[in-house]
Amino acid sequence: TDQPVIAFSGNSTFGQSAVAAFTVGEKLAAAVGSVWDGCAAETPGRISATVRSVRVKVRRPSAAELAATNGLGKVALNRLAKLKDAPPEIEVPVSRIACGQAFVFCGLPCEPFTEIGCEVKSRSSAKMTFFTCLTNGSFGYLPTADAYDEGAYETDSSIFMPGASDVLVEAIVRDF
Repeated sequence: TDQPVIAFSGNSTFGQSAVAAFTVGEKLAAAVGSVWDGCAAETPGRISATVRSVRVKVRRPSAAELAATNGLGKVALNRLAKLKDAPPEIEVPVSRIACGQAFVFCGLPCEPFTEIGCEVKSRSSAKMTFFTCLTNGSFGYLPTADAYDEGAYETDSSIFMPGASDVLVEAIVRDF
């Protein structure tokens, strides 16, 4: 079909062995099984799915800034180097799948800081909200605006300008 594909990815065992992934799966299945019988049936309501492009500002590091990024890995340095001549904004797909007010999956194509997912969940009107990362792409780390002042690998290697997370959160919660 000509419909866009919406993919959600959970990478809690990323980079770990198959044994570790199996162990996580067993523990998750046991936890779900222990509460399943106590769950009440929920009428899901209308199912909807959207992917919306949202424009956010990107960093455009100078040669001096790139030279000063000691400790960044090759992938992060290459990502930042490509931004030197990039446009000041990029389009980021924001994805959402909902079953009425019963539950919603929403995701971004990056690795957002935990506080970003918590904010989305706190502002959701759905009974259950699942916030996912690396959905429909990989733009690298998405720090909170405050995190840039602290500095760290994630903020130094991020392609996003401070405030991009606020723009993306607003785009997600607009549909709640």
